[in-house]
Amino acid sequence: MDVKGVENVRNHRALRAWDTLALVIVLVALTAFLVMTFDTKGEYVEVYDDGKLVFASNINENSTFTIDGKLTVTIDVNGVKVVDPTCKDKLCEHQGYIKSGSIVCLPNKITVVVKGGGDVDAVS
Repeated sequence: MDVKGVENVRNHRALRAWDTLALVIVLVALTAFLVMTFDTKGEYVEVYDDGKLVFASNINENSTFTIDGKLTVTIDVNGVKVVDPTCKDKLCEHQGYIKSGSIVCLPNKITVVVKGGGDVDAVS
């Protein structure tokens, strides 16, 4: 084998090493993302009507709360969901149950937020 052939073999092996390292980094990052995204569950629920807190409850306590005939918020073992909104599109209802994050009904100016249990607030 000539010198040129030996250099090609060395370059090929080095490329495989970098490929393996890149793959490991991507897998670790993906695993961390999935664990943080799907393994968090909030501890309590806050409901805001036009920016004002109107209801708060522990997410583990079954309860139902109706906001001035606009919609009903239901909390049970499955999480939190909006039921019977008066808005046309009903996107908030179609979102279904959540255990973290928020549900927003823009036409009714209602926000349902699940907080705690791994939420991170940051200033950027």
